[in-house]
Amino acid sequence: MTVTEAKKLLRLVNVEDMKKKLIGMGDKEMVSYTTLNNIEEDIKRMYKKPQIA
Repeated sequence: MTVTEAKKLLRLVNVEDMKKKLIGMGDKEMVSYTTLNNIEEDIKRMYKKPQIA
């Protein structure tokens, strides 16, 4: 797998995670920028490598 293919796959996984989070908010008509930003941060934390002290 090339680096480009890996990056593309990671973007697709992130999109699927975002969809799952937004589907859980189906009762809302609008989603604020802050909420979207919080979801994005949650997703980033899920994929961040643990730091070894």
